[in-house]
Amino acid sequence: MDIAKLNYSPFFTDKLSRRIVSLDDLVIRLDEICSVIFSFSFLFISMLLAFGLYLLFFGSTALVLLSIAAFTAGWLSTAFAILATSSLIAILITGLVYLIDYFTLGFLKKFKVLSKIYYPIYRFYSIITISAISNSIYYYLISKFSKRKIRIIYLIVSIIFLFNWIINYDQFQYFTERDDHVSFHNHYYESLRPKDDYIRKVSIQSHVVDGPYLELFLRYDPADNTKIRSNCPDYVPFKNDGINARFKFKARDGNLQISAQDFEGEDKEMLLSCLSSIYEVTVNDSLCQHIQYFFYEHPARKQPGLIAQLSAKNFKEGENMLSIKKVFTSKEDSTTVREDYAYIPFWFVKQK
Repeated sequence: MDIAKLNYSPFFTDKLSRRIVSLDDLVIRLDEICSVIFSFSFLFISMLLAFGLYLLFFGSTALVLLSIAAFTAGWLSTAFAILATSSLIAILITGLVYLIDYFTLGFLKKFKVLSKIYYPIYRFYSIITISAISNSIYYYLISKFSKRKIRIIYLIVSIIFLFNWIINYDQFQYFTERDDHVSFHNHYYESLRPKDDYIRKVSIQSHVVDGPYLELFLRYDPADNTKIRSNCPDYVPFKNDGINARFKFKARDGNLQISAQDFEGEDKEMLLSCLSSIYEVTVNDSLCQHIQYFFYEHPARKQPGLIAQLSAKNFKEGENMLSIKKVFTSKEDSTTVREDYAYIPFWFVKQK
């Protein structure tokens, strides 16, 4: 770069010659800056992935061990329950140790005796969280830059994400965030919702009904199992809430027999009664009674649930409000709880 050719004053020529970086040096600096930005970004994404994999490992371990405990009986069930609890506590503690070492930039690796004890934990969680992908970048950064600067960057990024999580920018002061009787949502209607879209709660055929029946689909949410159980405490389903064996094992005449699970003896009427017991359906504040429900697997993503046909005899011309509550027995005081679930406006056109 030849500043003299610009014919600036001696003062500006001197200042620019001192301050302007050559193009070659600029390219090298930009390359280093981009490499550092990429490294920090990749490292941060790897941290999120590692945390997600840790939670997945913890949840899978808990699910498997507790399900095995549910399959067994007597002292064996108690032993598996103790094993599950001990294993989960160990995973929590060792995971916390690994996290502390990671964010302190290798504090536990500095001690001769402690580092030997910690190494198996380090290797185990390196495999679980596939941190081998980002280890090269991690050790490159903490060896190239001062640990104080890295901690400051960690702190700044954490504050930004925490701030973004706690506070949001919203100018829609006069728009409700609740799903209530003054809201209209496309996901409630078959005619307005994309065919393969997920049904969140409830679905009816259209926002405009002109036939003799309103078709109602109630999606079965597994989170409601405790509520259903509170309404039907004496009925025990054949299936467990979680992992179930595809086969059953029986010892007969000294031989082990393996066969597929048989649900023929299951009381399907009782199942239907228990599942439908948590729903209270009203139209225009008029309770719909004697609803005939059927088990139904909705074509949209094959979601299980209940389907029913509501008679339009008592619908009024024009706007109607279909409201659904969940009814269950409280564990605390055994009282009946009615919980708002969905409000669905629709317009009825009488046939002439």
